[in-house]
Amino acid sequence: MPLSIRILIIFACLVCLVPPDGAKAEGFNLVPNIAVRGEYNDNIFFSVQDQASDFITTVSPGLNILEQTERLDLELTGRLDGIYYADLSGLDAVDQSYSGHLGYQITERVGLVSDVGYIKDSRPDRDVLETGLVQSAQPRKRAFFTAGGDYRTGENTSNSLFYRYEKSEYSDEQLADSQIHSVGFQHTWDARRIFKETVGHLDLGYANADFKTSRVESVSATMGAAWKTTELWRLKVDLGARYTVTDFFNFEVVPPETDSKRDLSGVGKATVEYRGAYTYANLVFLHDLREARGRGGTAYRTELTGWAGYRLSERFRLTLSAGYFWNRSRPETVSIVEVDTQTLRVRPGLRYEFTDDLAAEAGYNYTRVKDDIQQSTAAQNMVFAQIYWQWPIFD
Repeated sequence: MPLSIRILIIFACLVCLVPPDGAKAEGFNLVPNIAVRGEYNDNIFFSVQDQASDFITTVSPGLNILEQTERLDLELTGRLDGIYYADLSGLDAVDQSYSGHLGYQITERVGLVSDVGYIKDSRPDRDVLETGLVQSAQPRKRAFFTAGGDYRTGENTSNSLFYRYEKSEYSDEQLADSQIHSVGFQHTWDARRIFKETVGHLDLGYANADFKTSRVESVSATMGAAWKTTELWRLKVDLGARYTVTDFFNFEVVPPETDSKRDLSGVGKATVEYRGAYTYANLVFLHDLREARGRGGTAYRTELTGWAGYRLSERFRLTLSAGYFWNRSRPETVSIVEVDTQTLRVRPGLRYEFTDDLAAEAGYNYTRVKDDIQQSTAAQNMVFAQIYWQWPIFD
């Protein structure tokens, strides 16, 4: 029996086993949910010529398990995405997403946190929102694990340490698998004696990424601060540097040869946030070395992303999200597939909440991908409508 069918059976059994008027557990909730989405996409593969368009229906049943106490914060989430194409039925798929979060406060000053997840996805535009890079329609499996803790020495002073592991496997042989290990340390301190409503922070990091024909090791250091300038505005800035060593492996000769490249680059991130009675907006700028997913290496990414929402009434609001991504590889950090793409996306939308548990959303999404390696530009127009319903068991 396929795994997706077994998961659906387990999901249904869990819902049926819970009494309709079962006794409430303090801090515990079981939240089944489902989303149904319809969309029209005029360029599914971001092709320059012979563009494929289709109507796509996605049915997404899910289940959230929540447990919160004075010390414990636990959340388990599972979701299936049944994707069905009206004409291109060969692309039909059942994507999967599972994640878990565990936070435990040992004492008032010491806390532990861990995150784990598994994702199997297949849409070509699955990474555009996050990285600006287009993927193939072949399945990809991603697994990640994060563990860490923090020690608070004051209200705004603390030290935290974390480890993260991530692995990606592609069904498409033209795309490269990857494994990434990273360790990070952050020290924050109260800087209000120097600047009003300010917290400073120092971040140190190490990362090791293994690909088919290369290995990338890097260390980074950034320093920054977060300001609460007014009750409505917040600003956070980090500046620093990253030193990278990339080993390229030539397996065509015996014994295999290794060519090492070194690179020093600047790192920067800035966030501006506004929270008003009816309006929320944030703007994020980032420049850093990132994995070029599926390309078998890394690339420098410069991005500017933003999101805004305006509440027309208590339950009706307008939304707008946009982003610009520039991914480019250099001779010092080249990937198997050379990368130099600029991606622009804009998505206005409407959202109406019938109740706290039932909401509908509709919008339009425009994405343009300019590939300076291929000297080509592709555009995608997509309109969608979605309804989401959840029914907390123990509310």
